[in-house]
Amino acid sequence: MASPDEQQTNQTKDAAQLKIEALEAELGEEGMKEVEDYLELQASLPEVVKRMPYSGLAFAATDPESRAIKMEYIGNFDVSEKKKEEYKAGL
Repeated sequence: MASPDEQQTNQTKDAAQLKIEALEAELGEEGMKEVEDYLELQASLPEVVKRMPYSGLAFAATDPESRAIKMEYIGNFDVSEKKKEEYKAGL
């Protein structure tokens, strides 16, 4: 019989596997490939980039749909138009 720690690990793995299977069903093969590519790109970034402030914004800019959302988000910042343009250019 498995120890309580082993049982907890198995339950966690089972829950994680179920979530992955649900995601696969929702996204399909093409969607899962996009997720895989995204995670691969993220993993390939140097540690210095991963630890940068606002790295999430910069990384999101690698995806056209995310980039459009970020641009709209920046457009709603309560800063000058000049600052908004600087932020957008940074992406």
